[in-house]
Amino acid sequence: MVRSDVPIHPSRMLSDHLAVAWRLTDPPAIECAYDPDLHTADSEGVESEQERAARVEVARQVCLTCPLLLRCARYAAEVRPVSGVWAGRDTAEAGTDPVREGLVSHTITVERLDPVTAHEIGRPEAACQLTVVERYDGRIGKICAVQADLWGPVTIEQCARGIARTYGAHYVPVTPALVGQAVA
Repeated sequence: MVRSDVPIHPSRMLSDHLAVAWRLTDPPAIECAYDPDLHTADSEGVESEQERAARVEVARQVCLTCPLLLRCARYAAEVRPVSGVWAGRDTAEAGTDPVREGLVSHTITVERLDPVTAHEIGRPEAACQLTVVERYDGRIGKICAVQADLWGPVTIEQCARGIARTYGAHYVPVTPALVGQAVA
């Protein structure tokens, strides 16, 4: 297989190309194939930032239901795509994790877990949600709280600060970009 500089998004692949690229013998239906435009970037540049954010959020949710989520994540890590939503991650998130960079010791972070990480740690319901995460030297120790589970007037940041105090951990503040992407 000849690798292109710009990989084809799975939603645009033919079944036989998908089988070869992802090393499948019989590719099952992938969720993004039902609405390819949802998972691929706005090629004409007419999408506003709000429209793009809404489209990406819906695409992330669709990815959560896909039977090939983990294969898609591995493939995206291999080909390093330049556009689209792959395995619930946009290309700015693929291969990078700015929340974890530079974390040392025992920390509490507020971050949006990507679907692959949420699945790998056994908490798929935490995917694409703002989540309070306990980390040791950057590695996930456990999920302490998920925004969707909070009740009353407590914000995710207040919850994280309280957990950090309780555990004697260093709290890593929420970034403004993360707050702007909050899930209701």
